[in-house]
Amino acid sequence: PTPGTDGNPVDYCWFEDLLAEGCGNYVDYYAFHTYVASEVSDPAFDDIRKQVSLMANYIKRTGAPQHPLIITEFGHPIDGDYPFTPYGQTTEDYQNRFNTKKVLRTLAADIQGIYPVVRLDMFCLQDYHLTDAQGNWTGVGTWKFGLMEDPSLGFTKREQFNGLKNVYSLLDDAVFMQEREINSNSKCLEYLKENGQKVAVLWSDGLENQTVNLPVTASSAQVLNIDGSVSGSYSGYTVPVTFSRDQKYVTTGNASLWKEGELASTSWSKTNTSNSDCYNNSYLDIDLSSPTPRWMYQVLSIPEAGTYAVYLAGTHPNDPSFSPYKYAFRPGTSWDGGSLTSSQTSARVTGMSYGPNDDLAWTYLGDFNFSQSGSALFTVMVDTARGIDNRMVFGYDAVYVERVH
Repeated sequence: PTPGTDGNPVDYCWFEDLLAEGCGNYVDYYAFHTYVASEVSDPAFDDIRKQVSLMANYIKRTGAPQHPLIITEFGHPIDGDYPFTPYGQTTEDYQNRFNTKKVLRTLAADIQGIYPVVRLDMFCLQDYHLTDAQGNWTGVGTWKFGLMEDPSLGFTKREQFNGLKNVYSLLDDAVFMQEREINSNSKCLEYLKENGQKVAVLWSDGLENQTVNLPVTASSAQVLNIDGSVSGSYSGYTVPVTFSRDQKYVTTGNASLWKEGELASTSWSKTNTSNSDCYNNSYLDIDLSSPTPRWMYQVLSIPEAGTYAVYLAGTHPNDPSFSPYKYAFRPGTSWDGGSLTSSQTSARVTGMSYGPNDDLAWTYLGDFNFSQSGSALFTVMVDTARGIDNRMVFGYDAVYVERVH
């Protein structure tokens, strides 16, 4: 699974030849390695997109079976033939940013939307030793890929050890919710864990600090540095985050505006289906042989006047495999008979597919204005069959609301 031999590390031309010979019929996954693309490579924005796009195009062009991708090696050395260190940065700094951002970018929805990558393994735990053509060892810690230095140097942990430990710890069991738009030079990726605990990561491609006020819907939040150390603790509905090339993380407590789908009040005897990938290990499931109106209600408490963004974790709103739905979010505790918004015209999938058969995804439903605090009713109604077989199919895992203005 190593890159091409023509000097271009992102040219996996051998892979297309392999697929053209029909080898895809005899494997369960397609494995490859992803390393530094060039001395101007940018793991935060470009490398993994280019590499996954190449692999996806080879699979499409050859008509090979669409098995998932696994990356069995990735990494960046801080010594050797091709490490690149930006001006004003130490090599360990860059190695840490490169590898942690590679993980974050691979998990993001835009990459997974190109082609699913289901595993990512770093190379390597301790420094890798190169040998010459005769098999002779060429030196201690040659190329220095490792999370730790050579045993003869005391197994010292490099910066990327804590950087990657922090990433994997924060994103364990998290579901990608969205990429928040900040500016053209920055990234903000947001994930939701159990009970609506948000994990957001922000970074830029510049050396100068910038500050963003990030919306949250929890009574407590912390800002963490790239190594997991605490930069600050906050309360309220916005968190000021100052960041540059070294990413900062925002973690929150349980969301105050969060409801599980399986706990919704319904107009029928509902069916909840168990699934370990879902929040609370289950979701509200509709699967009927003919269209019959199904209503779901959740009451949330709006803490103050303002504009609130609503996100639904459910089946894809514009996928013919599922029924479309209608929804509303208004003051009150019971249905007022008012208008509903169609998911086919207003809902937008922002997250990565997950759950049973990857049927679910976080979906932005819109912004809703409230002139005062108090109870608000979130309503979902499904009454339309999917076109492929006239069945009504819909899944609802959770709803998440946060104040944005």
